[in-house]
Amino acid sequence: MAGHDAPQSSAELLPPIVHTFIRQEYSKTDPALPEMLEAHLLEVYKILKIWGTDDSLARCGLMHSAYSNSFVNLAIFKPDVERSRVAQLIGQEAEALTYRFCVVPRQQLIQVDLLDKLPMGSPDLTVPAGGLTVPHIRTGEPLHVDLLELGQFLVLTMADFAEQLFSWQDCMFGNTDGALRLEGAPDPEPRYLCCILTEQDQQAARDLYWEVVSDMQQQHPQHAQQAAEKLQRVITLNPWVPEPHLMLAQLHIHAKEWGAAREAAGTALKLFAQWGTAWDKRMPWDAWVAWTRVCYEAAVEQHWPQQPLGVLSMGMVQGL
Repeated sequence: MAGHDAPQSSAELLPPIVHTFIRQEYSKTDPALPEMLEAHLLEVYKILKIWGTDDSLARCGLMHSAYSNSFVNLAIFKPDVERSRVAQLIGQEAEALTYRFCVVPRQQLIQVDLLDKLPMGSPDLTVPAGGLTVPHIRTGEPLHVDLLELGQFLVLTMADFAEQLFSWQDCMFGNTDGALRLEGAPDPEPRYLCCILTEQDQQAARDLYWEVVSDMQQQHPQHAQQAAEKLQRVITLNPWVPEPHLMLAQLHIHAKEWGAAREAAGTALKLFAQWGTAWDKRMPWDAWVAWTRVCYEAAVEQHWPQQPLGVLSMGMVQGL
């Protein structure tokens, strides 16, 4: 990204689908969307669209707990009499996927049958070619889940968990080892085809990141250097989340290291665009995107306000 190849505008780093969601032009993503959407459901839909899933899976994200599921008993629709109504809202294919998602035992399917059998640190993500058979959560009848459906359920669970998990849930479920069992619930951490993020590295990165966030003395050059070194360690442990890159960009900006600031902010912006949700839940995703764009534009222009009041005027970023 460094040098002449780096975009001059942060807007160039964001794909069109991200522009659409930031503008809240939801009808452009899918004209058939219901008008009233609960916040979490819309956020899951947004993540799935940004991840490039098809409309059926994304619309399933809008209704993923419509009939209750193995995690929550919050039925909005009665599956025995209202499935046709849901189909009218999101289409037959999406409704069928939604119903299946609501009746499989996800914690058994994903955690026990898949992830618990994957040696930590191994890149071998092979699953049975014929899929898996699990019991219906209400009737106990056997349900066969083929490879496509299994992949859809994995992606949807990742989006669901990534959007709504906060630190208080770690405390409630005793998630001290980073495994995120939720008393037998699936591990939602993204598992990449070439690399595995271990629970230990994930937790170490989280704790070190929060140590930097909690340190209010970063403005002193010595403390800023220590913070930058810690953030580099965070990025080494977990390079797939954007917020550490953004914090590093801010430190580079204060040091007037404009090239390094632009590179770090650009990396953060691309990661926010890929995730469609925030890792650090202190702010919503679109607020993180906005602040990252501010930092990127400041690095490009090689200017940062000298007085705190000047920061208040930085929210107007052109080009989106």
